[in-house]
Amino acid sequence: MSLARSALVALITLLTACSVIQGRVGPDRVADGPPQALGLPATGPIIVIGQGVSHGVEWRYSVYESAEGWCTQLETGGGGGSGCGGDLVPAPGSVFGSYGWGSGGNDPVTAEGTVTADAVAVNAIGADGRRFNAVLMGFQRVGFDTQAFVVLAPPGTDLDSLVALDANGEVLAREELNGPLG
Repeated sequence: MSLARSALVALITLLTACSVIQGRVGPDRVADGPPQALGLPATGPIIVIGQGVSHGVEWRYSVYESAEGWCTQLETGGGGGSGCGGDLVPAPGSVFGSYGWGSGGNDPVTAEGTVTADAVAVNAIGADGRRFNAVLMGFQRVGFDTQAFVVLAPPGTDLDSLVALDANGEVLAREELNGPLG
């Protein structure tokens, strides 16, 4: 890629990011400032792995170490949650590590967890067949060769399963979700 084209791509990316940041207002925002542990107390830094806006709701995904192992936490404009002691790195032969899903009131339904680096996409499948694409984020900043995923679906959506796909769009693994909320 030429230097001029690289500069143009960087400028467009920066302008897009600025417009997204400036557009975040109202009750669907994640709290300003550094993240705070929502679960067990952190024994080290809380590391933001990724953040974004889905269905008009801002979210932030972080990891940190606690006395019971690694914790993941997903904050949304409507609240958040965390889990500690799960497997950030999927077991040998498995595609999914730990994962969870849930909802609160009129907030979007969320699903988050970890998958191997072989997965190029993760989808949450609604009971009605709708497919919701997850955002994938690498865990290299904390020393793991695995990925986190976050997906937000519209409020009231019943999620049926999580599906990890390879580069050819083939299903690597499917995890059935038991019940409307986890």
